[in-house]
Amino acid sequence: MLLIFATAIASVAGVPPERVTIISISAASSRRRLADEIVVAYEIAATTEAEASSVVQQLESTTAEDVTAAVAEAAAASN
Repeated sequence: MLLIFATAIASVAGVPPERVTIISISAASSRRRLADEIVVAYEIAATTEAEASSVVQQLESTTAEDVTAAVAEAAAASN
């Protein structure tokens, strides 16, 4: 499961999966949940400040739908 999330995050961030470290995975807390949600805490190792800036920009422009698609793709590829 960790590899699937690391691969998905790497995909949307535009970095190799080995640069992503999953810190934790937990259920999202909400009083009224309309959908199942999880929170994935992660770190991405960047080799330069410019790369770090690029990753931040890429992640800021990523939608929930992008992440969902990346997770589905990573899960399918792992089977």
